[in-house]
Amino acid sequence: MLVIQDRKVHERKEPWNLGLLEASPWIPVNGSREYFARFRGDSCGKYVPDAARKMYFTSWEYPRYFPTYLQALRDVPQMYMKFAGHTRPTN
Repeated sequence: MLVIQDRKVHERKEPWNLGLLEASPWIPVNGSREYFARFRGDSCGKYVPDAARKMYFTSWEYPRYFPTYLQALRDVPQMYMKFAGHTRPTN
């Protein structure tokens, strides 16, 4: 998948800020990355039609019958949508 830009969201763990979500600035990537995805089924074609200019959420999963963790792709959860804005303009 071609990734245009990336942003990290962190959850604070200190007792006085417990659960507070903070986002890093958008970082330009403009490169290819591989992800594991299954939220639309097992066919790559199901992910392609709306892939242009789409925002996804990544997390680490340890799938059954697979020897390592994979960076999994899924739709952005509602609680993170407030961080979806303020993207950098792309050429």
